[in-house]
Amino acid sequence: GFRSMTQAALELMPGGLSRLQLDSLKKSASSFNGAFMWAYLASKTRTITVDLQELQGKVAVPESLQWLSEVGVMVPVMDLANHATGAAASAILTVNLNARLTQGKSPVIALVAARDISPGQEITFSYLPEDDLEPQCNLRWLLEYGFTVLDGRPQRD
Repeated sequence: GFRSMTQAALELMPGGLSRLQLDSLKKSASSFNGAFMWAYLASKTRTITVDLQELQGKVAVPESLQWLSEVGVMVPVMDLANHATGAAASAILTVNLNARLTQGKSPVIALVAARDISPGQEITFSYLPEDDLEPQCNLRWLLEYGFTVLDGRPQRD
């Protein structure tokens, strides 16, 4: 079932066998669950979140996913850009789900320069723009992005 399919997928991951100690997964459900959570969070912290209601009528959403309110989308190279808050960000994340309808293309997710960026300069964008207005708790930051924000705001606790 699910466990054997997941183990097969883990065996295919580069370095997956040594990192996740697959032999111990076969013996212990808690080890398996821990490895699954590691794999889930490793992928979750590298995705762009898209509201499924925004996708309706623009891309085919499988019926099996329609109960979700949002979905994570992996965008090649996007996970190399780091987080910066507000004006410190050098780029802005744009999501154009209408490109499929207006231009016959796939939806477009891009980073657009917010100011001049010099060669070799780090590219950053706000992972959670609404955080500038209403600070989110650090548990959300940790689960969704793999780090916490240490800015002393009491809303983080």
